[in-house]
Amino acid sequence: LINTAVAISVSAVTPSPSRETIERVHGELERFVYGTEE
Repeated sequence: LINTAVAISVSAVTPSPSRETIERVHGELERFVYGTEE
């Protein structure tokens, strides 16, 4: 319960990541989950 309150409080004052950052993170997650085609 306290963790949820802290997460919401931090999210309220922290700027959202850029679209480029989101795409990079998604790409790395896909690479980690599905592996690379090398």
